[in-house]
Amino acid sequence: FRSRRRLNAREAHLKDLLVCGLSGGASAYEAFLRGRGGFLLGCFMDFFGRKPGLCFCFFVGSLSVLLFGWVTSTFSLYLVGAATGVFLVGIPSALHVVANEIYPTSIRSTGAGWAYAVGRIGSIAGPILGGVVQSAGFSFSQFFILFSLPSLLCVLLVALYPVGVKREGLEQVQAKLSPSE
Repeated sequence: FRSRRRLNAREAHLKDLLVCGLSGGASAYEAFLRGRGGFLLGCFMDFFGRKPGLCFCFFVGSLSVLLFGWVTSTFSLYLVGAATGVFLVGIPSALHVVANEIYPTSIRSTGAGWAYAVGRIGSIAGPILGGVVQSAGFSFSQFFILFSLPSLLCVLLVALYPVGVKREGLEQVQAKLSPSE
């Protein structure tokens, strides 16, 4: 009975945060960490290479989203939120770099534009799907399990990408991507 009461209190706290939103201070904290996450990912990608850096951040970001379903205190909520901000929310800034590297010069602006557009569509569809999943009666833990899966899929897709880039210029990346003649 005691653990059930604790679970209900935790879910009530999380629902209050979801319904009422974050305070101004918490929003500034999240924005600060998001910016640091993009910078950190850039450093990872420069030092370890694009694939390992992205795979690492997607994986740790997926774990942080997964852990949201099991937070038990405000401190752990902020800690998991910080990990999500650093490792997952900062990824789009790094993906813009990768998107500009993988398209040939003749279609680079179109390809990168489509990549950004798909990202914007995901930003719109994500909260809608979140509402659908929440109204379907999933528990908080199940909700966050479900929403950690796309990041795990990204780990797999990035790992399967045929070209690894580490400290190389655009010309070298294009040479690796172009078919051999």
